[in-house]
Amino acid sequence: MPDFQKKKILYLVTLSELGGAQRYVRDLATRLPAGEFSVAVAAGGEGPLLSELAQSGVTVFPIAHLVREIAPFKDWTASREIRRVIKRWQPDVLHVNSSKAGVLGTISARATPATRVIYTAHGFVFNEPLPKWRRKVYRIAERRTARGKDVLICVSQADRQSALHWNIAPTEKLTTIHNGIDPSAIRFYPVQKAREILAQHAKPRSLNSKLLVGTIANLYPTKGIRDFIAAAAMVVQKIPGTTFIVIGEGSERPALESLIHRYGLNDTFHLLGAIPDAARLLPAFEVYVNASHKEGFPYSLLEAMAAQRPIAATAVGGVPEMLRDGNEGLLVPPGQPVALNNAIVQLLQNRAQAQTFGHAAGQRVGHEFTLSQMIEKTAACYRRVLERTQ
Repeated sequence: MPDFQKKKILYLVTLSELGGAQRYVRDLATRLPAGEFSVAVAAGGEGPLLSELAQSGVTVFPIAHLVREIAPFKDWTASREIRRVIKRWQPDVLHVNSSKAGVLGTISARATPATRVIYTAHGFVFNEPLPKWRRKVYRIAERRTARGKDVLICVSQADRQSALHWNIAPTEKLTTIHNGIDPSAIRFYPVQKAREILAQHAKPRSLNSKLLVGTIANLYPTKGIRDFIAAAAMVVQKIPGTTFIVIGEGSERPALESLIHRYGLNDTFHLLGAIPDAARLLPAFEVYVNASHKEGFPYSLLEAMAAQRPIAATAVGGVPEMLRDGNEGLLVPPGQPVALNNAIVQLLQNRAQAQTFGHAAGQRVGHEFTLSQMIEKTAACYRRVLERTQ
């Protein structure tokens, strides 16, 4: 297909950090059919996402004033920056990701009426444990800007139902496309190699335990790491010597370190910080934990499924669509460390059941939540929206 016939897609995401929404943007930007689409990516500030995409030959636009929190002056300035990028690049589709980018991007796109707007909600921010007034502000913003969006992609049926419940958008604007991964591309380390790498990151502390329970998560309140720590304190009473690991970094670190000390887990619970290609280390874990209070359709859990890890997870967002309780893992209510402790202990003590869950999880992710399916469904969504304008 000649270049002049290619449809131009501009992705906008709030931050250029490495998280679920950013990975989603990266996968689409680098895997869409190159003969059909031309792609650019805009994101808040400088960061790993834009650097990685630029190295891959993708056109990138840093939005200096785009930040996650509500900040009126920065938001106004960021909206002007976004508007300039849209006018400069003239995309056929502006694909906005996450709540802040979704609101500002939709408003900014009004300057170019020919640009279609598609929004992916990676778990609505108004479902996070925020003050009531802030959740209400986000709901109002989502509802009002939905009028300017052509399609809202929900990464889970749970998000779609949430959008309907809060009258965010009419049914005909909502579609569900699950996140997907390519398990064959992860190249998991053998168990012993993965443990050696983790031990290097844990120094000077030791990871001598044969029972490693871990998670990959940014250290943010919504990830429920406080509950994970509280559950760990109970697990070690029943199964002494178990070691707990969190791979990830974030603003909660000081508070979490204080909590670890308070529970007397300094030699047992390790915050290892961010580790490149962390998913390759998953075979080191006897049990994988997701303690989140809010999720969309988490990539880290898809990767744990691909690694065939026994999983104990909170039943939030799209997680129950990924893991059926008692089939591919164990699900517990969010914010309940006792229930999380019980699930972890059950998986550690019942190896046969844990192995069965892990195998079933690997089979499911390989059949139902693949990257190729996500790419094709999203490309089909672009085609449908663009056909309406012809």
